[in-house]
Amino acid sequence: EQHSDELRPPTDHQESSEQHSSERQPPTETGRSPEQHAGMPQRKNFCMEGHIAPTFFLIGAQKAGTTSFAEGLMHAGNGSIRAPRNTIGKKIFWEKEPHWFGSRSAFGGKPNWLKLYPPCNETQRVVTWDCTPDNLRVGHVPPQIMQYYGKESRQILFVILLREPVARLQSGFHHLFRTEKYPTFARYAGHIVREDHSGQGFLGSLYGPQIKLWLATFDSSQFLIIPFKLFLAPPRGYPTPIRRVLDRLGISGGQERDSVPHENVHKHSSIDDELGHDLHK
Repeated sequence: EQHSDELRPPTDHQESSEQHSSERQPPTETGRSPEQHAGMPQRKNFCMEGHIAPTFFLIGAQKAGTTSFAEGLMHAGNGSIRAPRNTIGKKIFWEKEPHWFGSRSAFGGKPNWLKLYPPCNETQRVVTWDCTPDNLRVGHVPPQIMQYYGKESRQILFVILLREPVARLQSGFHHLFRTEKYPTFARYAGHIVREDHSGQGFLGSLYGPQIKLWLATFDSSQFLIIPFKLFLAPPRGYPTPIRRVLDRLGISGGQERDSVPHENVHKHSSIDDELGHDLHK
């Protein structure tokens, strides 16, 4: 799993050096120091041509807890997070994931895209989102987003949830890829290992090349990479991943749920039970 330095608890050495630094200011209630807050996006609503365009993109990975994360963020946002609305009759659309940039079809272009989001106002802090998890692995999405935002793209926060690749593949199989031809995960995985590495199920776990494409378009400071297990069980005494996101978005938010909601769950056996130890190894 890939770990984000921002989310990893400090080591004993780091804690000691911070305590003895005369220049470092004490952390805020969110776990960030004042100088870190100074570099965050402005707290005004981000308006684009009369609409509050999304500045939060949860781009993947699919089957890495994105639905649970989005639901938890919406709850903790306490009304400040707004989902898009299908005001134009788009066929493939969910309020979590509008699937706008994941298609080469324009759907009427930028004016219709903006209609999905609420009109501009400054009566309260509002952030809109796009949580389409397919976006991480679709190579033409980053330039499409850049085309829409231009220099204002620096306003965007991108979040990526990463799950152990084989576990993500197994979850994806039971959710999307189980067929008569591949009735078991062992047969599906065997086909990938021995014959075909080009399927969507396998490609969804190739995080490195996907992230590299995004970093070639946007600044690395705009990304928050969250290991799946850290999201499920954040360490005590440190801000949770959801709290980190709210902080970056300038939202005070409300109370988080006591436990992570499990969404889009498909019960199945362990990887070793389904694959056998030798194939898993």
